Amino acid sequence: MASLAKHGKVGIIKNMAGHPMDRGDTKRHFDAGTDVVIGLGVAHLMVKRERGGLDFALAELEAEGVDHAVVEGFKHNSHPKIVMGDIEAYRAQKSR
Repeated sequence: MASLAKHGKVGIIKNMAGHPMDRGDTKRHFDAGTDVVIGLGVAHLMVKRERGGLDFALAELEAEGVDHAVVEGFKHNSHPKIVMGDIEAYRAQKSR
């Protein structure tokens, strides 16, 4: 994220159902220079509490002036994807 942050404002949307918000990846994203993190699960986390889907979260990042959106999770969504690593779901989808 630090490299991407050099090229503009970065926002992240994470699929965070049941995930503790004050440690783990979320804290690491902020520490690396991310400007906005939106977590979707029981609550929609962006300091304020609202609920919405992935498209709603992407619209919020756009409204925040984010230049680059990174979406973590949501493997079965129809949005275009960049796969990093050896992801089983990607191999299964590719073989169809």
